[in-house]
Amino acid sequence: MSTSASTKIANLCTAVCTECNPWTLTGFLEDPDEDQGRQFSLDDNQTDSPKIIKAVPLKSLLSSHEQSTQQRNPYLSLSAKQRYGIAASIAWSVLHLSGSPWFGDHWDQTQVSIFLEKNQGGREVPSRHPCVSYIFSSPASLGEPPMNDFKHLIPNRTVFALGIFLIELCTNKSFTEIRQAGEAATPASLLDDYQTALSNLDEVYRLAGDAYGYAAERCVKFSFQGRDRYKDFDFSQFRQQFHDAVVAPVQATYLMLPDSHNLG
Repeated sequence: MSTSASTKIANLCTAVCTECNPWTLTGFLEDPDEDQGRQFSLDDNQTDSPKIIKAVPLKSLLSSHEQSTQQRNPYLSLSAKQRYGIAASIAWSVLHLSGSPWFGDHWDQTQVSIFLEKNQGGREVPSRHPCVSYIFSSPASLGEPPMNDFKHLIPNRTVFALGIFLIELCTNKSFTEIRQAGEAATPASLLDDYQTALSNLDEVYRLAGDAYGYAAERCVKFSFQGRDRYKDFDFSQFRQQFHDAVVAPVQATYLMLPDSHNLG
């Protein structure tokens, strides 16, 4: 990167929130290791880049029978290529961020959003990059941690949430819609979500193929090799297994789709 930016950025989050357009953010971050004396420069002033308008929940961009074709904005529809690309991005995020404060016990699916950008024609279109938001709270304001109900079925809720996303992005339907298609519209428990996910895995295999389907099944069932105590992202062996069994096949499914066709 260019080293022309001379403004020191003490807090990157504050700087991003202050800028009207994050693409024009310039400055430098100091290496926390004082002995190194290095600076990390940010100088990405691209005036022709799309302008980010807002972030919207990913689920709001999935197809829904509740909305007619006339009501839906065709420019906000996600193609199959986009959906599988988002699936790959989320899988990579789970691999890299699990075990960190970003993906703690309070992480759930509502935190995954898509940026909307305004293109050169003035239309709002989905950004190529999904984002994951997390509100960091003080320990006193976190409240009670999630209950360990069904711990024997869902030992890792972050990986389970990824499995649900893989199902949704494959079928192009929100999980609420999938669930309501087979039963009454009543509040669902975690066990209901688990059973609904299991009942839709065959459809995922049919639409996306064995590699993607097996990755989704592993996430839903948390079926990984090794002793339970070592099925944790703190262990490099598990991270490697998660990459090989989940991230790599989802990424491969995305890469196999052509760029120029809307297959959804």
